[in-house]
Order: sequence, then structure tokens, then C-alpha cells
Amino acid sequence: MLIVIPKRREFEDIKRRLDEKLGGTGRFFDGGRVIIDLGDRWASEKMISELIDIVERRGLTVLKVVGPFGVRLVGGADTDLPSQSQSCEPVASPAIAAGNTLLVKRTLRSGQGINHPGNVVVLGDVNPGAEVIAGGDIIVMGTLRGVAHAGVTGNEGAIVVALRLLPTQLRVANVIARAPDERSKSPNTPEVARIRDGMIVIESYLTPGGKVGF
Repeated sequence: MLIVIPKRREFEDIKRRLDEKLGGTGRFFDGGRVIIDLGDRWASEKMISELIDIVERRGLTVLKVVGPFGVRLVGGADTDLPSQSQSCEPVASPAIAAGNTLLVKRTLRSGQGINHPGNVVVLGDVNPGAEVIAGGDIIVMGTLRGVAHAGVTGNEGAIVVALRLLPTQLRVANVIARAPDERSKSPNTPEVARIRDGMIVIESYLTPGGKVGF
């Protein structure tokens, strides 16, 4: 279950309403697993802990907290939050399972970033100045104009897919490609970037045959 925290509401009101919402469901969600999405809202360690306590008192388990700091894994070794001034660092992870996918239901704007040890699906655009870092695949259901780094833990089988693939920088595992000042033409079909023969190759997601796109 995904719990999205509103940005423009007082924190005490958020806690009260969250407790009321979960309490009103009885034991329906007992044993459920939860991701708390803070969106663009910054929260202190104390605030995050209070949200987790409210959820877990209702019999659910919080797996991770997602926010402008990246991803905080709950209950594991990777629980420290970077400070607001820190950039998101790659998170080492084992092999990626299909179920370890983060769904981001918003456009990422300049200065925002997602750092997830599994796959990332963005239902929106990734604007210039934004970045997506993933241990697995990255799928953008919109225009990718920012930075994308798939397979950050060294997974050379990872891919980057976008409806319009126009990144300022693209990485797959340890292979880096930068966009030229101008591409020959703007893509009009979904494209996929993957490693082939030690290079990042971009090809149409819908038809066979590729091209070296950077």
C-alpha cells in the first residue's frame, strides 16, 4: 500500500488524519506492507519515526520512506537519511526482483531525485536538473530530459525506457553517455537504451534494429 503525505498540511494534522484513516479500516490491512511517499516535503528523523509508529501500531509494516532525500529503507542496514545538502548516493543491492519496483506518480522537476535499489517507473516527465538512480530498470512514461542511471550496482542488463528519450546524461551500470548539443531529430516513438558491445545503444522500443544515439 502506498501512503502519500500531502505537502501543504500541518504535520500534527497529518498524523491525526492518518491515524483516523487507518483506525477506520478496523483490521482490514493487518499484515500489509506500506511505502510512505513524502513527495517534495522535507521531514526530520523524528517526524518520519512518528509516521512509521502510527502505521505500524495499526498492524502494518513500513518497507520504505520515499522523499526528496531519496529512499530510506526501514528495518534494514540502509536506514540513515542523507542531509538536505547531500546528493543521492547509489545504493548497493542484490539481484532485482520484479516486485521491487518503485512507482513515482509525478513529474520530477529540477533539483529533485529518486534513488531506489530496484526498478523505477515514473508516471510523468523527468525534467532537466532532475535525476533517477536505480539498481534495476528505469521506465519513464513521459519525456526524460534529466539524468538517468540504471543498473547502478553494476547490472549491465538494466535498461532505460522513455516515451521521449532526451536525457542530459545517461548511464547503464558503469557505461556513461552524454547527449550531444543537438540530436538529429526528436524521437517520435518510445525508445530503449541498453548496453551492447560495451556501448550504450538506443533503439526503438517498438521495432527491431538499433542506433548509437549519443
